[in-house]
Amino acid sequence: MLTISGLAQPNTSEYTAALSLKDKILQEYPQIENSASESISIIVGAKCHGQMVRDIDIIVIGNFASPVTFRPFLPFTTRAGDVERPDSIVVDSFCLVIEVKSHSAERVRFTGSQVGVFYANRHEWHDASHQNEMQKQSLINYLRLLGISPVPWITPLIWLINVPGSDLPPRPHNILGSDARWSLFLNVITQVSPPRSMERQWRLSANYDNAASINKVIQALTKVITPTAIDRRRMEQINQRVADELHLQNLVGQKLLILRGRGGSGKTVRLLQLAKHLYDDSAQRILILTYNRALVADLRRLLTIMGISDGVANRSIQIQTVQSFFYSVLHGLGILSDTEDNFLEKYSAFKSEALLMLSAGAVQEDDIKGLMLSHRLKFSWDFIFIDEAQDFPDDERDILFHLYSHRIFAVADGIDQLIRSQSPADWRGNLQARDLHTVSLKTCLRMKAGLTRFIGALAGEFGLQESEWIANEFVPGGRIIIVEGSKSLADKQQFESWINQTKQAGNEPVDMLFCVPPNMVKPNPSQDDAAYSEVAKQFRDWGWKAWDGASFAIRGTYPTENDELRIVQYDSCRGLEGWTVVLLELDEFYDYKLKQLTTSATAGDQPKIQAARWLLIPLTRAMDTLVIHITEQGSPVRDALKTVASQFSDIVEWHRA
Repeated sequence: MLTISGLAQPNTSEYTAALSLKDKILQEYPQIENSASESISIIVGAKCHGQMVRDIDIIVIGNFASPVTFRPFLPFTTRAGDVERPDSIVVDSFCLVIEVKSHSAERVRFTGSQVGVFYANRHEWHDASHQNEMQKQSLINYLRLLGISPVPWITPLIWLINVPGSDLPPRPHNILGSDARWSLFLNVITQVSPPRSMERQWRLSANYDNAASINKVIQALTKVITPTAIDRRRMEQINQRVADELHLQNLVGQKLLILRGRGGSGKTVRLLQLAKHLYDDSAQRILILTYNRALVADLRRLLTIMGISDGVANRSIQIQTVQSFFYSVLHGLGILSDTEDNFLEKYSAFKSEALLMLSAGAVQEDDIKGLMLSHRLKFSWDFIFIDEAQDFPDDERDILFHLYSHRIFAVADGIDQLIRSQSPADWRGNLQARDLHTVSLKTCLRMKAGLTRFIGALAGEFGLQESEWIANEFVPGGRIIIVEGSKSLADKQQFESWINQTKQAGNEPVDMLFCVPPNMVKPNPSQDDAAYSEVAKQFRDWGWKAWDGASFAIRGTYPTENDELRIVQYDSCRGLEGWTVVLLELDEFYDYKLKQLTTSATAGDQPKIQAARWLLIPLTRAMDTLVIHITEQGSPVRDALKTVASQFSDIVEWHRA
């Protein structure tokens, strides 16, 4: 059977190419179209959700219970280094990642077997071969996350649908021209992914003979994420034009733009509004950097729903962790080797070395320009936006300003919500006042007014500045549920009531957020580097779906089902939000942070203030309902909650579990 599926629209070049490929296959193997034992699935516009490169033009998966045989006319080099061209090759299975390029011949260039294509609107060349390899790696990573085992051997191909084969460089390479027949596809596959000699036959196999696994892959790659009510609200916010009174669209690109405000004040939304404005109106490439992997995944999910490209060419909005970006920077500067395997452990030392080289002139401006030109996919950005900028160390700021003009930056400064450092970063650096523009955002846009006032009063109880929290009176209401008791995971009915209340408000389970302290995260004995939260395990035991952000691998992805309940550690919740947010064992988290900060800080009340600031990060995640669970032990958290709850008896409920 030969099928076409996927998410690409029929009028796209990718879909047209898929139809052409189907015709090419049927011209030579007409029996496949209705065969029960021979299967070729062409997936157009596949999505590898949560990966660095999400979109893949065409994926082709072939699986043959009754193997197909063809006669090769191109030689191939075996894994042992021998050159072979047998009389026949048996095809068991294959998995192809095809990058489709519709550029005309004069806008394509070859450097050996590498393909470059020219984008006229950007006046720059793009490395299509590197993009194809990145797509291959994204598919491998995505299949592993899906639990597909074994992952098939994937063959990357580049199809230049407007360039004749006579214009291509001498083979071997993975490039196909406009006039390529299916037999040439098969020959090129054997050159890129050589067959093996088994039982006196040469067999081409991707080690992929499980029809159930293939169906699972097709379903995952063609999954459409349905936006929830909160997704639609966020999309509407992002699609709004940036408020004229702030003049942000006129300032970005002219000065360093600093958006300053506490959690929930709309900093990230305004960054995304700006990014969307630049993406739509002038086809810019925007990079958004942040520290939190869970936030990166959340923003990628939102951009996927909105249909915004995160591709490596033309216009795009790409979101990365700062560590992944600096890994590329340090590698590009020659500070990291290809074999470096302890990057994070030596991260600070590597940054210091890079900054010393840049400051001392060991890296010249021409070297930086050369880096940008040779690695455009990684470094050629029109604008760079920084979320949670207050938590970026000075050396990261200084390296960025050595590489790029300060004018292309817009940063969201969350003031004192700190995770990585003891004091907030000063993005002004050595800049003059005329080189920057700061916008103060004080009204809370995320939380309903009642929640804002409650959190403000609670902040005051911990010695923080209550006056900086301004409620949005246009969004009244809010609800706080405080649950006291040690059996936080025992009562299924209690969790069901919170889920049902979320649904009754027109939202989905994925719109909830559950935060857990480190003591509720356990190592996975079957995987050395894996962990899981007890909450996710309990939810699954109850038959519910869970997206367990306590797992490092899962934290880099995002939920694709609306009935998945999101769980993250407190350390990973910054920047996230939910209609209903459940904070489990909040007092345990406070004690953990206080102990951690007391060990590393000087004497006095400073650790208590810093621990209180940590509390405000999860406490400001909710839009409508905030559930705070504390254990039965006495603690400063319980005392503060008791005091403030008495002031807000109209919106606070106190229960004992």
